[in-house]
Amino acid sequence: MSPLLDLQAVTRTFPMPDSEPLEILTGVDLTVEPGDHLAVVGRSGTGKSTLLNILGLLDQPSSGSYHLDGTDTARLGERRRARLRGETFGFVFRSFNLI
Repeated sequence: MSPLLDLQAVTRTFPMPDSEPLEILTGVDLTVEPGDHLAVVGRSGTGKSTLLNILGLLDQPSSGSYHLDGTDTARLGERRRARLRGETFGFVFRSFNLI
């Protein structure tokens, strides 16, 4: 059985207009098996929301790989990502968001 969530060497970098790109996630490895429970905790600005956005298919890693139940998410088109997101995840946002 494949892991439910499997991240290998995931990074997420955001371009900055007048400086070097900002690295939010650097080399994240995470494996979550079916039935596991997971809490993501940390100080403000440490990448928790960025990680959850990637896991929930709202964003994509800049590099590395993310497999969701054995499916390589980098190979999914936007329609398939949206369908899979709607069938698989529920989101509760801190502020109003319309998806």
